[in-house]
Amino acid sequence: MTRADRYRVLLIRSGATEWDEQAYLPGVADLPLCDRERERFSIDGDFVGPGQVCGVISARDEASLQTAGLAASALDCKTKKCPGLGDVDLGLWQGLRIDELKERTPKVYRQWMDDPLSLHPPEGESLREARDRLIEQLIKAVEKTTKGVKSGVPTVAVVLRPIALALVRSRLLGDSRLAGWSACGNAPRFEWHELTESRIDTLRVLPAASA
Repeated sequence: MTRADRYRVLLIRSGATEWDEQAYLPGVADLPLCDRERERFSIDGDFVGPGQVCGVISARDEASLQTAGLAASALDCKTKKCPGLGDVDLGLWQGLRIDELKERTPKVYRQWMDDPLSLHPPEGESLREARDRLIEQLIKAVEKTTKGVKSGVPTVAVVLRPIALALVRSRLLGDSRLAGWSACGNAPRFEWHELTESRIDTLRVLPAASA
């Protein structure tokens, strides 16, 4: 069976953990949603629009899984795990408050604001490499989840942690500045994207340094 030539992807920003609420850098820490996030999460049916969502894809950390479960319940579909969509490994920065990072290494903080894709946390994952990983895994997961859809435009929801979401949006929207720290908490909670066959191929082969 050939793949679809067009997909609808609903990006969902994961609900906040206690660390997110207190501006700690989470990295790959596996934390649950805070109580307030579990209580207030909702998806407007008018925003989702007509059509069946094939599934809600997320990483395996607890906050992503919990957010995916809430979304799947609202959208009447199943969740699917994709380990490759996990958040960026921030290495020695994990667990620091963002203001601590700013105070200790103001140049690095400014770099994350102005040229985020050049950032490589000590003993962690470079943001450029993380973005490439996330895009590759997102495309694979979307194609796999929507395989077998015989009518209409295949539609899938994808839950991402805030830093991972900022990186993915920076590639999809063609603006590297969207990968900066200031964009992580300001991204929409829900955002639709359309991926055509040609656009997917472009995302796959586009050198990270050119976007």
